[in-house]
Amino acid sequence: MRFDKLKRYKPLILNDLKRTDSENPVKMTKLAIRYGINSRVVRDAINELRSVDGQPICGDNKGYYWPKYKQEWERTAARLGSYVKRIQEAINGGNSYYKQDDQGNLF
Repeated sequence: MRFDKLKRYKPLILNDLKRTDSENPVKMTKLAIRYGINSRVVRDAINELRSVDGQPICGDNKGYYWPKYKQEWERTAARLGSYVKRIQEAINGGNSYYKQDDQGNLF
């Protein structure tokens, strides 16, 4: 069902975002309310539009928007990269708890 929702709402969300800019972004909650869907579906749709469809959807604390300039996308890409780095650090920290000695024993 989630796949069906993504397939249905991705083009609608993309169309909405292409009418925005950094001065007039749209909040995820507004998109969710507009389409009567969960905000998780909006996040998943935006992620898939970026990662699968190659759409440069920008976002910041004011909302999502379509970039006018490459620099706007570069700022978003840097923010996403920083987020990935923090997630990797969290994974590494958790993994260190289960570090094994040479015999495979946890300590």
